[in-house]
Parts: sequence; structure tokens; C-alpha cells
Amino acid sequence: LERAPGKTLCVGGGYVSTEIAGFLGSLGFETTLAARSILLRGDGFDAFCTDKIRQMLDAEGVNVLLGARPIEIAKADDGRLGVTLTGPASEDTRVEWFDTV
Repeated sequence: LERAPGKTLCVGGGYVSTEIAGFLGSLGFETTLAARSILLRGDGFDAFCTDKIRQMLDAEGVNVLLGARPIEIAKADDGRLGVTLTGPASEDTRVEWFDTV
């Protein structure tokens, strides 16, 4: 990488996004994983495995947001990205700021 990713949002609960969130968290970067439903849905993992993976993400300090999805990304003058996240209920809409999405 040319630069450290800084505070990062990984979007999706599939194995690629989950793996990236895990290794960024293990490197000490502030990381959030936003997944529309459950982790690793449809990837052939059973509930026991996904529970263990969630525990590992929690231990690495990854902020896992289940039922959340980004609906807008806006770039600020300083280069940070304001991500509007919604869910699981419609009144849960909020903006969070990241260096990398």
C-alpha cells in the first residue's frame, strides 16, 4: 500500500469483506464492517463458524454493524468520506466518517 488506510469501512458480509475487516483490525486500524444481514450468508458457512468468526472480529476490535447498509457516500474537502448508513430500522440513519471505504 502507498499509505495506511486509516479508519476503514468494509461493506458487505461476504468472505472478502469479512477477511479484509479482520486483518485490518488485527493490524490496529479502526475498522467497521457493515453487513445488510448476517455474516457469510450464502458462502457455505454454518452458524457455529460464523459465530466464531464474529467473536474473532470482536476480539480484534472490529465494529460489526449487522442490518446496516450504506445509502450515500460524500467526500469532504479534507478527503474523508462521509457515509450515510441506514438500518436495521429506517430511523437508524446516521453519517459516519472514514478515511477508506
